[in-house]
Amino acid sequence: MEKIVRLVLDRASNGMMDKQTAAQILSLLKTEEIKPRQEIAVIGVAAHLPRVDNLDQFWEAVMNQVDFIGDVPDQRKADLDDYLAYADHIFGDQMKYLSGAYLEDIDKFDPQLFRLSPREASLMDPHQRLFLQVAWRVIEDAGYAGGKISGSKTGVYVGFASNAKDNYQKMIFDVDSGLMSSAGVGNVTAMLPSRISYLLDLKGPSMVIDTACSSALIAVHTACQAIRNGDCEMAIAGSVRMNLLPVDQDFLKFGLESSDGKTRTFDDKSDGAGMGEGVIAVLLKPLDKAVRDKDHIYAVIKGNAVNQDGTSIGLTAPNPEAQKDVILKAWDHAGIHPETLSYIESHGTGTVLGDPIELDGLERAFREHTDKKQFCAIGSLKTNLGHLFESAGLAGFVKCMLMFKHRKIPPMLFFERPNARVDFSQLPVYVNNKPSEWRASGSGTPLRCGISSFGFSGTNCHMVLEEPPTPQEEAAENIGPFLCVLSAKTQSALMRSVHNLLAHLERHHPAIQDVGYTLATGRNHFNCRLALIAVDTAELVSQLRGIAVSGFASSRLEGVQWGEYKVVPSNKANLAETEMYEKDQRVLTESATLVTDSVSPGLRLPLERISELYVRGADIPWELVYRFSGARKVSLPGYAFERNRCWLDIPKGVGKAAANRVESGGEDRFYALKWESLPFVTADEPSLSEGVALVLSDGNPMSGLLASRFRERGMDVLEAEFGDRFEQKTEWHYVIRGDEEEFIRLLEPHASKLRRVVQAIGFGASPDSLEELERIQHIGTYSLFQLARAVAKLEIAQEMDIVLLTETAVKVTGEEACIRPEQATLAGLGKVVRKEHANLICRNVDIDPDTPAVRIAEEIDCMQQEIYRIAYRLGQRYAEKLEAVDMAAVPEKPVELRENGVYVVTGGLGGIGLEVAKYLAARQKVRLMMINRT
Repeated sequence: MEKIVRLVLDRASNGMMDKQTAAQILSLLKTEEIKPRQEIAVIGVAAHLPRVDNLDQFWEAVMNQVDFIGDVPDQRKADLDDYLAYADHIFGDQMKYLSGAYLEDIDKFDPQLFRLSPREASLMDPHQRLFLQVAWRVIEDAGYAGGKISGSKTGVYVGFASNAKDNYQKMIFDVDSGLMSSAGVGNVTAMLPSRISYLLDLKGPSMVIDTACSSALIAVHTACQAIRNGDCEMAIAGSVRMNLLPVDQDFLKFGLESSDGKTRTFDDKSDGAGMGEGVIAVLLKPLDKAVRDKDHIYAVIKGNAVNQDGTSIGLTAPNPEAQKDVILKAWDHAGIHPETLSYIESHGTGTVLGDPIELDGLERAFREHTDKKQFCAIGSLKTNLGHLFESAGLAGFVKCMLMFKHRKIPPMLFFERPNARVDFSQLPVYVNNKPSEWRASGSGTPLRCGISSFGFSGTNCHMVLEEPPTPQEEAAENIGPFLCVLSAKTQSALMRSVHNLLAHLERHHPAIQDVGYTLATGRNHFNCRLALIAVDTAELVSQLRGIAVSGFASSRLEGVQWGEYKVVPSNKANLAETEMYEKDQRVLTESATLVTDSVSPGLRLPLERISELYVRGADIPWELVYRFSGARKVSLPGYAFERNRCWLDIPKGVGKAAANRVESGGEDRFYALKWESLPFVTADEPSLSEGVALVLSDGNPMSGLLASRFRERGMDVLEAEFGDRFEQKTEWHYVIRGDEEEFIRLLEPHASKLRRVVQAIGFGASPDSLEELERIQHIGTYSLFQLARAVAKLEIAQEMDIVLLTETAVKVTGEEACIRPEQATLAGLGKVVRKEHANLICRNVDIDPDTPAVRIAEEIDCMQQEIYRIAYRLGQRYAEKLEAVDMAAVPEKPVELRENGVYVVTGGLGGIGLEVAKYLAARQKVRLMMINRT
């Protein structure tokens, strides 16, 4: 813009342009916003695809013409069989499942890494779980993990469509509707991108995009536009597609499915698309900044465009004119001539209607610029993977990026006889049905391709990609050795990382300084750590092989150190060998920072000292360590997730749901709380025999008896009495006031091992003063509230059993000597805690004064999670439950108002409350208390 203004002014001042014309041009420049076209770099890619562990395997499979279509994996089939049997679905006994390209292990997840409890993860939509892991991986692949983008304007755009058939929340409801409150947030579609934004503190836009089959590529398009207009600095664009209920039923089909599960794009025998699954993400960044920051660039997005079919021959029918227009618009946005394109990744659904229309629209677009025939290859990944629907566009996108890397075009499967409705000899494209070298269209022209994605919603997208620019090689200012590090949350995950990196380096041969730099600056650093000093990649491979064979402890390899550490609170008295205080870690970090000043090309001693400090827990200023290396980011394997099963627990058996279902017949239902007599429980095998139990009390004997019982069961017991100050009497005995800060101080040393909390307060006489009532509420209800806040602040993710002991807080038999309503508030809050914190299994045991301690201990040990409230009265055990009431059988009787009786109207100053109060006052001489919120 500035150059144009300067040119106009120069021409006008030199008399080469009249002043009136110059003024008009300058006026137009002020009113017309002229933006240079900004190209977008793809700097990270991650995917979870069927039957492969990584993109190297995926590329080999595609090049070798692998058909990914097959049967449902065994574990998924077993889960489906159990669900359909238990939920009494309508599909019948002879159930058949569709063939497709299925993901393995959709039930596997690493909840600890993402600060989730196993229960919360099991109730979370698997679409959310798997996208979390893939999004984590794409950030690692780009070299931006470890908090490098925390707080940045990084956006998250996810192509995804929720439908009733593949709804995990519906499955949860069918199996146990009581779990719905716990499963709510984890199954909200909007949380799919928001979870990664929340986890990593990303401040850019976060949204789900659903345009049916074009969702994934539209997500990439939207992310590009957001970067260009300044909404974000970088963006994750991703997509998720899974078929959770792939039953073979005609009424569940859209009409585009093929007869045999195969996709025969452009072939004369094509009759529809097969079905595929995938979870994919890419990380995007402005090209100029990616080049400046030495990012690993997979491809360049030169241009992209979106439009809509508008009115066509049918709501879901494609429109060739609209497809032509979106392609032309993308080419124009890219600023390229279409003859420089040498490959098109087609939408290619293999449908009778869709394929000819797509080729027609593509031909119309080319003919606007060229008459050349059969000069550009065309293909479709759907012939390998089937139709990934919302993920389809990104699957083709990843294929094209791999084509740039290998400079080859994979063959398209099942193309035996061209579609008779199309004259391929006259088209500008030809079907590539065999492996071939990918050559640019002309000398000096980079490899370029186009990608089409057309949703049956009518929303179309086309994108132009170009091969990445050649990195500018810098003269190496140093020689080895170099320091390479790996870390994980567990030793097993660290060993898997060793194997993954070893396999990658044996296949690829990146420069050792690039490997070290990427691992050091582009990854999180966890408590299990490995440091390796190597002169070159060959030596690093040798070291990794030695560790893979011998393990960490037994390896005696030169240049290799490993360690494990844990930072504990300063009030913990006795430290284990691997534990240290935060101040100790600061000392290690300060020492490491001093050592980095002496890092110099070719010197080994400073790196050895840094290695030693790193594995002991020091935070290293890695950019300083690698300041002389001239290193750049490279693609390396990411975190080796734990593979814990996280899936809905489905009871075995047929028809249980039907047997337990209450048929309402369309009538209104009323329920009443009832108490059901139950047999006593005996916990021969305690539900918890390890970990830490916290016993909260006001000094009553019951708490001491329970503490002894838990110790006998093998648990470490932390006892805390409520008092007027914080005091540590012994290592395991405290006095606390019960506020959030003190709970954090009390629990932090034991956070990872805390498994049970028992609150036993207020036994004996009822409070006889307002002060005593307030004290009971403070150490009871309010302390539970502060405890829950402390657990959340400490990010305690493991399941925790919380038992609230109360004494005659509720009427059970009607024979109670007195009721203690001040204790009912604690039980009420417990229900809320249970629902808002999925990992806190809150229970209430309400006893009478004659309940023996052994009964209470047995009740706590049995840990029946499905029952919230158990009561003991006169030697009998009861459970609270909701029971349907037949209102027709309930006799009607007038409400009796007592003269001079006291009646409380909550919300009494609202419209309804005032009307109720007027009604009561008109019926009887009563005393009214009006309570309202302020």
